[in-house]
Amino acid sequence: MANISIREATVLKKKTTIMKNNLLYILLTLLLFSSCRKDDIVDTGTNPPAAEVLYTADVIGKVVDQDGEAIHNASVMVASNQVTTDEEGIFKLKGINIAAVEGTFIEVLADGYFESGYRIYAGGTYTRNIEMALVKKEISGFVDGNTGGAITLSGGLQIDFPANAFTAGGADYSGTVTVQAYHLDPSDEGYLDRSPGDLSGTDETGTNYILESFGMVAVKMESSDGQYVQLRDGATATLTVPVDQSLLGDAPATIPLWHFDDVQHKWVREGQAELVNGSYVGEVSHFSWWNCDDFAQATSLCLQIFDGRFPGSLQGIGVELTSSAGTAISITDSEGNVSGLVPANEVMEINVYDQCGNLVYNGTIGPFQGESNKEVVPVVLASVDIYAFSGTVYDCETNTVLSDAVVTMYINGLEYYVETDENGVYSTSLLVCEDNAEYTVSAFSVATATQGSSSGTADPLNVNVLDINLCDEASFLIINDANGNPIITQSLTVVAKVNPNEIIIWEDFALAGTVIGINGTSVGTYAGSIQGGEILATNDNCTITITKADSNVGGVIVGTIEGTNSLDNDAAFSGTFTATIYE
Repeated sequence: MANISIREATVLKKKTTIMKNNLLYILLTLLLFSSCRKDDIVDTGTNPPAAEVLYTADVIGKVVDQDGEAIHNASVMVASNQVTTDEEGIFKLKGINIAAVEGTFIEVLADGYFESGYRIYAGGTYTRNIEMALVKKEISGFVDGNTGGAITLSGGLQIDFPANAFTAGGADYSGTVTVQAYHLDPSDEGYLDRSPGDLSGTDETGTNYILESFGMVAVKMESSDGQYVQLRDGATATLTVPVDQSLLGDAPATIPLWHFDDVQHKWVREGQAELVNGSYVGEVSHFSWWNCDDFAQATSLCLQIFDGRFPGSLQGIGVELTSSAGTAISITDSEGNVSGLVPANEVMEINVYDQCGNLVYNGTIGPFQGESNKEVVPVVLASVDIYAFSGTVYDCETNTVLSDAVVTMYINGLEYYVETDENGVYSTSLLVCEDNAEYTVSAFSVATATQGSSSGTADPLNVNVLDINLCDEASFLIINDANGNPIITQSLTVVAKVNPNEIIIWEDFALAGTVIGINGTSVGTYAGSIQGGEILATNDNCTITITKADSNVGGVIVGTIEGTNSLDNDAAFSGTFTATIYE
């Protein structure tokens, strides 16, 4: 088994590395970054707990595209809890409920990307760190609504549409259909990072399965005027999904099809496909994400990686499990745990890697059955040492502590996310595999729209104390409704253009986001306007107060905004902004 290079995904950036001897990169609902305690777990057996256990926890994470670039202004949602990513793609969810066995789905949406999300699992109340990757939408081709036609991607994916098969806005549609399609090949490195949810599935009986993918497809369709297009009732399209040569030896002749359900947030079995000339061919009656998957019955497993030298501090350790279905990798949380679904009634190989990429444990575990199981894996981490980090985050102007700051730590090429407590203090203990490592700590505050960073050299013998003063004004826009619910929140790419008699502010200049117009250029109160997304107000129902107005490029325009939203029955809204002046 080849060694693994690991970038953290929760505490670090995740990197899934393809094994040369096993390209079936598909198993285990990814064993997602949660905590598990002995008294939380039902011993191996056939008597499941009577009810699901819920935990309340905070989640700090990052949203990136398929190339690893941060996506700002993405919406991240759990039930009614919704936030927006900042300029670095970072978000913070406070006090969400996480189910110990079923997990909880975090949905993420961003303009120009296929919808996706992440299922996390829990066994305690510790802060989780995650990373989610979205796939960009790109036009794959056009189909005539009357005659139908075929869309073919360069890798061999093909979608055949029959004639008169489309509907838009509740009516039959016969115009031009714009098709955006994406083929996710399970032989590609990191493909699981880009797929929605995890590889947990269900069927009409409600049975839980883990899935083994031989190819995924995402499809979105639009009319010529931008309406959402679907297949009409009774119509089907034909999917032809190529199977990588490395997977053909394990590909069954007939395989179930699964679509990603946006209510259950799981893969739901629907139909089947046949292996024809190296591709799976099957009929589908609607479009979202589709998956060609074999399956196995699942059980929940919590693994605790333990080294007596570092009790409770094994954060960022790589855990690799291999079964007959394939291989999956996950990363331990701050207490050395990973948990999720695994194949029931099967012995699995386990490899554990330290943060330097060294193999520190190899063995087998299982078989497991019932609903919930716990296993402790002892390891010896000879190549790493534990380093303690702490500090206080201050506002530069008032010298007061900031209790809402998100702190990012960079060390040994890895990223860690923590947050400040009510006293403005951040603290964490990390395993580091390099003596005298240089590290950088950066922080951002929602309350003050400021940011800052500081650097130092890590000392293994003492607590590494590094305070951060947030002095740099960050561009920022928040708009809330009258009840305090966010309309636009934590949007950090905000720029301003100062004209002779007005100021124009763009919330997202590159993507033509929200636009604010101000009928003035100095400190004062003016009529204004705002338009974009879910908000619209004109000079007649919008007032903007400028509290700071620099005149030079690189300076800032700071102010507040209030009015009534024409897109929401004239409901009241209010907000604040800091925009950087550009040339």
